[in-house]
Amino acid sequence: MKQAKIILLALIITAAVALTVMLAGCGEAEPAEDSKEPQAVNENQEKEEQNPSSTPEPLNLETDFIYLNITPEEADEIFGEPLTVSNDEFSGFNLITHTYEGVSCVFRTFENEEPRLINLWVLAEGFAPIHGIEVGDSFDSVLSKIELGEDDNIIYSNEMYYYVLSDDMTFFNNSNDTYIGTTVSFSNWGDSYSIKGELDIDFNENDEVYFIRIIINY
Repeated sequence: MKQAKIILLALIITAAVALTVMLAGCGEAEPAEDSKEPQAVNENQEKEEQNPSSTPEPLNLETDFIYLNITPEEADEIFGEPLTVSNDEFSGFNLITHTYEGVSCVFRTFENEEPRLINLWVLAEGFAPIHGIEVGDSFDSVLSKIELGEDDNIIYSNEMYYYVLSDDMTFFNNSNDTYIGTTVSFSNWGDSYSIKGELDIDFNENDEVYFIRIIINY
């Protein structure tokens, strides 16, 4: 039964990502010179290096998303043996989906192009794809790591809800009826970003990260 749910989830994610893709339209550093004299160590500087500033920074998927350029093979090394693998053909592109225990990766490939990760879903603890944020982190912790910009949103909810794809199909169902109370959505869709997309984080009733979703649009 669990395997069937995982397969169904993989198929639904692939269909949703395909729709999103179609709607979207789809130097080496110089060596440092040897110092002739020992440099004095600034105690404050040393402390800052050991304890990096906790000031939140704006999201930039191009520089912050650590899995941005991984291949399907590298994903398997990171997340483990995939439970399901699918390769779905659409008009002009293919979507390759690797579903793991608590993680799903969707890669897009055009003709003569290597697969590129365009969607990552994380519900398992132990993976921090961006700014060190992972499942189980607190709401305050997340907002201390990523600055909310003018295009970002916090959506508060007092009700149980599901991601619904249609009236008769649940897009993502919480098998344990987990309450999701808050969603924080960080956007990189503006023209100033060379890598466009968004980061969505859902929190449970304890204000802990429950679900992380990253969307990339090349």
